[in-house]
Amino acid sequence: MAEDHNHVENNTMTLEERFAPNETQLSKYIILPNTNTTHFKLKPAILQLFPTFYDKENENPYTHVDKYLDICSTFKFQNFSDESVRLRLFSFSLKDQARAWFNHLVPNSINTWRDLNFKFVSKFYPMPRTNQYRLEISTFKQNEGEKFHESWERFKDLQIKCPHHNFEKW
Repeated sequence: MAEDHNHVENNTMTLEERFAPNETQLSKYIILPNTNTTHFKLKPAILQLFPTFYDKENENPYTHVDKYLDICSTFKFQNFSDESVRLRLFSFSLKDQARAWFNHLVPNSINTWRDLNFKFVSKFYPMPRTNQYRLEISTFKQNEGEKFHESWERFKDLQIKCPHHNFEKW
């Protein structure tokens, strides 16, 4: 064993040895809050409750986060803060491209739920989408034959789809 260690330190590894799979630990993307609990038991049924986000064109990251937080608010784990639970479980709600994005985050780059939420929404709500909704909001008008309450609901839906539109509320 000591011979193998020296072999590596001396940089005399063969190509086969360099490219052979080795045991590694996945990088930690999130710095988790400290807790005084030694283990964390999660039932599979809880994971099935979470919404899933794939990074499909019709998915809204704000809606995903809202649903995720709603589910998280329905349970508590002893000795874990809400923040800790949110950070620990968020990756379980990501699939396919969204999960790949998460796995490529810079290690230890997320300290809080706010950090994670910001990075997630920033990634999956691109500027062209924001510009599209801002244009629709700023040029909104009632359709011919549309009742006022219907157009009002349509307008509010646009604002919900792009909560960072930055238009004055008045």
